[in-house]
Amino acid sequence: MNVLLDLHHDELHESLIKLFENRLKFKVYTPIGTDWQHKGFWGISDHQATIDQFLFIDSENKDVWKEIKTGIFYKKECSRYRKYFNYITLDCAIGKKWDIIVATHPHQFEYYYKFSQKYCPTAKLIMQFGNMMPYLPTNCKNVLNSTSSDYYLPDLKNINLVNYSQEFDYTDISEYSLPEKIESLNTFLLYNSYHNENLMNNITNQLQWHSCQYGVGNKDGSISNYKEMVNKIKNSGFIWHYKKSGDGYGHTLYKSLFAGRPVLLNNRMFQFHRLTHLKFFEDGLTYINCNVDKNDADLSCDSIVKKILSFRENYENNSKQIFERIRNLVDFDKEEIEIRKFIENLR
Repeated sequence: MNVLLDLHHDELHESLIKLFENRLKFKVYTPIGTDWQHKGFWGISDHQATIDQFLFIDSENKDVWKEIKTGIFYKKECSRYRKYFNYITLDCAIGKKWDIIVATHPHQFEYYYKFSQKYCPTAKLIMQFGNMMPYLPTNCKNVLNSTSSDYYLPDLKNINLVNYSQEFDYTDISEYSLPEKIESLNTFLLYNSYHNENLMNNITNQLQWHSCQYGVGNKDGSISNYKEMVNKIKNSGFIWHYKKSGDGYGHTLYKSLFAGRPVLLNNRMFQFHRLTHLKFFEDGLTYINCNVDKNDADLSCDSIVKKILSFRENYENNSKQIFERIRNLVDFDKEEIEIRKFIENLR
């Protein structure tokens, strides 16, 4: 089966390749070439820089791009997860038989619907909910849902829907281990200065702990190697994940929990997260809540430090509980069974 899949978020894209190619053994293709946008079949953004970021192909640069068949490209070092995946031009896609088309961005669904109506009316369209979705797109009949949207959108009850978790490679955190330095508070948030960096600095200064800020826009820089990133998470005592906007899913969040690491976050902004509704979050036990319904200006550094030190007193047992509990809630093998049923019932 052939699957057309958009790309707007690297880790989400990788998770869906893991699902459709690695697990279900389908063939996945991702749009490339600005014709997709110019001819009205790609609409994630109308900003030229963003269009070029996701669609521009420098076919003359043979050191980066390789055309393996007419209209099918590999891009060397295209991600930190795998050596390559299949890109497809619009001209090539028009002549291909499509079984499934997956939109992962709310703006893209209508463009894929238009493409399917014109060139492949038998293809089944799927809307993937990866962040909190405010609405269900028109003509959407199938939803692959890794959020808690189904709790809030009643019209989802009348469509083909499966709840699942975005899969990631957790080979290096498959077994429990203590971090190299328990007394450390690190973050992997991009542009942490936006996410209450001052509070993080005040906490680490009061604790006098080691602290690193990895990622684009941060003092310790971005990490391009996936294995290195997972190992840095594994060797962090505590993870700062205070996101002002919350998370629809959060790959760093899940990797941290799979490593058994306590995460500091603002639960007020995570109330719509699937793990909240699965009853995973317990303050001081499976994570550390920074705000308890308070505004950022009212947060108490002292109260957060007390929670951290309390967790630290019995760190190994507490972190093992996180490690085991998240695996009881998130089992990719069991979820595959339900996803296969979902695929069989596509409308």
